[in-house]
Amino acid sequence: MINEKSTYSYSLKNIRLIANKNLSEELLVACSAFITENDSHLSVTDNLEVLLYAMNASSFLNLSEEALKFAEMYFELLPSDIAAETSALLLYSSLLFKNGEYIKVEKLLEIWKLQAFTGGPPQDDCNFLNVSASCFSMKKNFIKAAEYMEQALILAQESKLTTLSVRISVNLGAIFNYLNKKEEALCILEDAYIQSLSCDSLSLTGHALGTLISSLVNSDKIDRAELLARDVLQNSNQQSQKELRVSVILQLAKILQNKDNLDEAILIMEQSLPELVDEIDWQLIELFYNRLIDLHEKNCNFKKAYEILQVFKNRSDSVLSTQSEEHLINTKKMMDISAKTRQAELLSIKNVELKKSNTSLHLALEKVKSLSGIIPVCSYCKKMRNDEGYWNSLEIYLSNHSEAHLSQSICPDCKKKIT
Repeated sequence: MINEKSTYSYSLKNIRLIANKNLSEELLVACSAFITENDSHLSVTDNLEVLLYAMNASSFLNLSEEALKFAEMYFELLPSDIAAETSALLLYSSLLFKNGEYIKVEKLLEIWKLQAFTGGPPQDDCNFLNVSASCFSMKKNFIKAAEYMEQALILAQESKLTTLSVRISVNLGAIFNYLNKKEEALCILEDAYIQSLSCDSLSLTGHALGTLISSLVNSDKIDRAELLARDVLQNSNQQSQKELRVSVILQLAKILQNKDNLDEAILIMEQSLPELVDEIDWQLIELFYNRLIDLHEKNCNFKKAYEILQVFKNRSDSVLSTQSEEHLINTKKMMDISAKTRQAELLSIKNVELKKSNTSLHLALEKVKSLSGIIPVCSYCKKMRNDEGYWNSLEIYLSNHSEAHLSQSICPDCKKKIT
């Protein structure tokens, strides 16, 4: 009989090895095959582990629908007495947020709440508070959102989770602005910006700075916002900090526009056009061109606005063409992954069927009893001798050595003799 585990195309051990090598495509194929092979001998914890791998691999490959499917399977399978992995909770909540399914997020938080603050890593509890705050924020309950965000911030600061602390601070500052707590918002955002400089993340610094400048403008501290923006531009590296600089230039142009200084706003933006390299996020580039076109129109220079619009259109067409090509490549890649996954699934099904067939064959062979070789028969009474040397009637011998069942009857010749 074939060993049960040898029939499986992917073992949990192999999946772990693939996961350690960060091979997302191969990992997704392997996990899909393993899930298809789901049989009675596989433990719940094994399946939960594989589903978590599948969720992360799908998410990394930007396959949100696949990630959601695996996440739903994970939580359907999760027993009430086993705690969900925090990474699964966080990933599932982010996917649900992306889809606008806030009610599902709240239900997920009920599961999360049962295991929060039970001695696990502080980052897990911070994430729980942060997601909870986001739920309240989406429902416009900014007071409750701020309450949870403040708890998360205290926990992150106590645990020296600097990057997480900065992200929470920026969100909290934005919530304080909604609550019209302008001074508190400025205080926390200024501190977040200073801390962000040590995080080695330009995107985080840009986010903190942009929120701070917007908060200064909303607090009618326009001169201070302008001074901060100019100081950042003067001290930032033009080569390595382009995205940060473009974000600040957009903020500075908005400030100058509010001060009716259109000429300087236009000059600063046009001087910065060479910084709009392809490595910068396209949405940021799009905002930049639209702001510059808008400034020229407000300055009644429609010819220049049209020229820049043409430049933007040509660049946009090029980007769209590149994105379309990348989309085609990614689509083909996903089709290849799907084909590999389906092939693995078919192999798994065949392996399962082969195992079942071998089991049935083995059981059938155990039941088969056959008559073969020379059988000793008494020439007078017709009794037959068995392997132990005992003589049995024909009926007993056949019954013991075959699957035949004998019925009693009288042949025509014997019937004549007895009548």
